[in-house]
Amino acid sequence: MKPAHVKHIDPEAPELGPHEELVDVQVGSLVDRSAHESLRIGVGTNSSSNPVHAKAMEIEQALIAGNALAGSVLPGGVFKDCEFDHADLASATWINARLVRAKFTECRLTGVDLRMSELRDVAFEECKMPDALFSESNLIRVRFDRCQLMNLDLAGATIESLAIHNCDITNLRLDGARISLLDLRGSTIDGISVDVESLRGIVIDPLQSPAIVQALGVRVLNAEL
Repeated sequence: MKPAHVKHIDPEAPELGPHEELVDVQVGSLVDRSAHESLRIGVGTNSSSNPVHAKAMEIEQALIAGNALAGSVLPGGVFKDCEFDHADLASATWINARLVRAKFTECRLTGVDLRMSELRDVAFEECKMPDALFSESNLIRVRFDRCQLMNLDLAGATIESLAIHNCDITNLRLDGARISLLDLRGSTIDGISVDVESLRGIVIDPLQSPAIVQALGVRVLNAEL
C-alpha cells in the first residue's frame, strides 16, 4: 500500500528587511493602542527592569531580542513580520493576541500565555517553553522544531495546520481541540490528553502509538487467555 501523503506545514517567513535599517525603540514607548513599525527592541541597552504593560499595541517589522518583553502584559497585541532572536519572553501574557509571519529562534518562553490568540505563519525553533498556554487559540501554518514544550496546553484550540517535530511535548493537552491537521511525528508525546473525536486529524509515527493507546485507556495484553 502506498503511504498516505501528509501536507508539509511551511509558515511564510517574516518580511523584515535589513536589520541595520531598523530603529532602536525604548520599551517605555510601548503604551496602550500605540503602533510601531521597522524597529528593534532589546538589541542593546534598551531593556527595562519593569515589565511592559500595554493594551491593543501593534508592532510591525521588528527584531526583538534580550529581556525587554519578559513578563510583559500585552492583551490584544498584534505582532506582524517580527523576528524574535534569543529573546527572553518568560511569563509574558499576550491573551487575545495576533501573530502573523513571526519567527522565534532559541527564545525562552517559559509559562508564556497566548490563550485565545491567533497564530498564522509562525515558526518556533529550539525554544524553551514549558507550561505554555495556547488554549482556545487558532493556529494556522505553525511549526515547532526541537523545542521543549512540556505541559503544552492546546485545550479547546482550533488547529488548522500545526507541526510539532522533534520536541518534548510530554503531557500535551488537546481536550476539546478541533483539529484539521496536527503532525506530531518525531516528538515525545507521553501523557498526551486527547478526545477520540480529534484523533482523525493527528499524524504520528509508529513509535508514538503506545502513547495514544494509553491516552484512550486501552489495555494491550498478549494473546494468552
